[in-house]
Amino acid sequence: MNTTMTPVLTAMSILLALSFLPGCTLTVIHVFPEEGVEKELTSRSVIPPSASSREEAKEALATAQARYGKAQDRLQEFEEKHFVFLQGEGKTAFEVEYGEKRKQLEDITENIRGLRSTVKMLELAHASLDREIVMHERTANPEHAVLQKEVIQLKAELDALLGERQADHPAVVQKTELYKKRNAILVKTRPFLKDVETRHPNPRWEESSRALKKARAELAYVEVSKLELSEKLEECREKIKQIPMIRGQHRRLLDQVDLASEEVRAAARRNREAHR
Repeated sequence: MNTTMTPVLTAMSILLALSFLPGCTLTVIHVFPEEGVEKELTSRSVIPPSASSREEAKEALATAQARYGKAQDRLQEFEEKHFVFLQGEGKTAFEVEYGEKRKQLEDITENIRGLRSTVKMLELAHASLDREIVMHERTANPEHAVLQKEVIQLKAELDALLGERQADHPAVVQKTELYKKRNAILVKTRPFLKDVETRHPNPRWEESSRALKKARAELAYVEVSKLELSEKLEECREKIKQIPMIRGQHRRLLDQVDLASEEVRAAARRNREAHR
């Protein structure tokens, strides 16, 4: 006789599994054979964190928030100070200004070259006209005319004495000394007056003089402008050299803000978990 062995199960449930899940959740699975089904009974038991843990989480969040605030302040201060270095992704205002001023400097340099040539030609023309006026409109020096007449008279008297007496005769020696002295003065005296005030008015000379003064003044003004522009160009060049360094510092400050923001999010998450 065949007998089938059937396991005898009591009404008491048989414990099959016991496990602890995150959040201190205890899951117990019971099998009820008399019903032929499995029933899962879940009992969640959360162990509350201590007061010290909640305080530490709160302080950590406050510290992270303060660090984030300081990082933002540093970034804002840096961006306000170096605003012109950080504009857009293309050229900065300094680089644009540098290109414009460099072109202006090239134009001014060419202008100065032309003005110098003009001034040189006007100077030569004015000097030539001045010599022409001196030759044709010069005024004789009255003192020179008197001295010249006196020296000529003394020379005639000396020649007459030498025809009658020896060179060592006292009268000849005296006349010779007087002649030499007066002739020396004559040599040092200009025969004509060259001062402008002594000339007759000359429209050509006055027009030439005005043109020369105007050209010289314009040249002087442009040369000063070139000097000022060169200084500004050098300032732009120095600022352009700083762009890579400043942008690098800006990127590092942005990274610090991002890192501080992530720390705030992590601290806030831990604080919420501590206060459940």
